[in-house]
Amino acid sequence: MNKKVFICYETTTGLGYAKHLREALRKMDRSAFVADEDIKKGEIWREIIDKSIKECKYFLVIVTFPALKSEEVEREINLAQSFNKTIIPCKEKQVYRSWLSYLPVISELNQIEFEDKNELANKVISEILKRETVKITIESVPPGADVYINGRKVGRT
Repeated sequence: MNKKVFICYETTTGLGYAKHLREALRKMDRSAFVADEDIKKGEIWREIIDKSIKECKYFLVIVTFPALKSEEVEREINLAQSFNKTIIPCKEKQVYRSWLSYLPVISELNQIEFEDKNELANKVISEILKRETVKITIESVPPGADVYINGRKVGRT
């Protein structure tokens, strides 16, 4: 069940965003937890969510207007913070920054702003790739040699 990205959302307004984002991340070989799809009927949902937050690398919260007043969204954000997770807030452009006082942890963080599900997916993937980009210094490679990383040709010196 260990998913790299936990997607937190308010169900009535954020589920569509979450599902689209999960699919976009899957195409980039990244796994994501979306409660609506990852919790089977009959499972204790809060335990599954808490375990998934504890095990994730990135905690993404989709901030829509109803999410601002969702007790569960707030609980999940606080839990992610208690586990020292990387929290990446994604705020709909229609949500005014001043309204973020409902979610104090989020109001202090720089946010990804988006208008639609495609913009959200593009910006999240870009942010994750930036965080995972590794700079490599190659020494003692003759000029003109091919450079391979994990068996894939990545360039020429």
